Amino acid sequence: MKKKVSFILILVCAFSLQIVAQNLRISGVVRDAEAKSTLPGVNVVVKGLNQGVITDIDGRFSLNVPAGAVLKFSFVGFETQEMVVSTSQSVDIKLKPVTMKMNEVVVIGYGTS
Repeated sequence: MKKKVSFILILVCAFSLQIVAQNLRISGVVRDAEAKSTLPGVNVVVKGLNQGVITDIDGRFSLNVPAGAVLKFSFVGFETQEMVVSTSQSVDIKLKPVTMKMNEVVVIGYGTS
């Protein structure tokens, strides 16, 4: 019985070390592609997982991700960008602003007369 418990414990430890070894610590900075300024508040999400962070006031982020994961960067007013995680642990992402033309303007007024 003790041999079975010891064997199972060794397997669990080996498996958990293998899982930890597959995760990478990715950090980087998100910038505006045109203005070259950093972007605070950008959503950085691992696609397909319920895991993500938001960039700090300097546009920096840090996140543990599995090898081969896809990071999705999104921010209001900018194009969403995706990046496959490689062995590089530091990334510099440049988001392009989205320009939209409005065809119609609707004015609504509230008041009394």
